[in-house]
Amino acid sequence: MTEHEHESKQNCKRKSRYNCSFSYFFDGAKTADVVITNGTARTQAYTDEKLHLPFGFVSDRNVTRRVIDEFYLRHCVPQYRANIKDFLDHYGLEEYDAFDICRITNGIMADNNYEIRWNDQV
Repeated sequence: MTEHEHESKQNCKRKSRYNCSFSYFFDGAKTADVVITNGTARTQAYTDEKLHLPFGFVSDRNVTRRVIDEFYLRHCVPQYRANIKDFLDHYGLEEYDAFDICRITNGIMADNNYEIRWNDQV
């Protein structure tokens, strides 16, 4: 892959991570619908439990690209875990990218009961 192709692929990833929509679940119950457009999030909450909302105590007007990136990181395996290369190979990923991992795994982790259901995958 040329440097230009790699840069183009990275730009496409950045655009999709900041332009997507999903429903967020805790223990199988929908807690929120989220629409992210140009790095700005709009959340429709279905619970008063802030801990079960995608961005927690951060209000929509304060959701930055950094907050969005941290959300994706919370819902995927750590970058430096043992055997990360095997994990990436298993899912056909060339490199670690929290957004890509969340898209594949729906953000399901062994240590919590949250799930991301992407609207384009329903």
